Amino acid sequence: SYFDSETAELFKHSIREVGIQSPPLVAFDGADYWLIDGLNRLEEAKLNGVTSIACAVIDTDLKNVLLKNLTLNALRGKLKPTEMLAVVNELHANHQVDIDTIARQSGLRRDHIEKLLSIARCSEKVITALDEGLISVSHAYEISKVPDFEVQERLLSQTITYRTTVKDLQDIVKETLKILAAQ
Repeated sequence: SYFDSETAELFKHSIREVGIQSPPLVAFDGADYWLIDGLNRLEEAKLNGVTSIACAVIDTDLKNVLLKNLTLNALRGKLKPTEMLAVVNELHANHQVDIDTIARQSGLRRDHIEKLLSIARCSEKVITALDEGLISVSHAYEISKVPDFEVQERLLSQTITYRTTVKDLQDIVKETLKILAAQ
């Protein structure tokens, strides 16, 4: 999760004054510990010189850690789209979790997961613009339909400069794909 500056200050003050009220969630896979939920609490505790904190520990594997993390952060609504994209892509590409299983176990819509997987193939500039909030997931998805990174970046620039709507961008992408196919 990420916080705006005011919420971040309230969070830091709360940790300093009353400590961690909700223990981080950690998974143990028999060999390694994986943090599922509580990174901000853990980092703030470290900054305040705390050397140990109580955690809730469950036995599971990395695939389930990623699914739980995705679910918890999606429920909060404070996860950057690119971080969600990275987790979904990791589950799909490296753990062979199909889209329907990710949707069912995370509570995310199937079409949103498909969009994220498509965006994962975008140029770094498109992904950075998404992360910075310059474009929406729907904008990035439309741009992802164009396989050429250079063309993606031109579409990105146009979208940001002219504040192109998703509907208008859909039309532009369709025309762009026709032109590219004719070449």
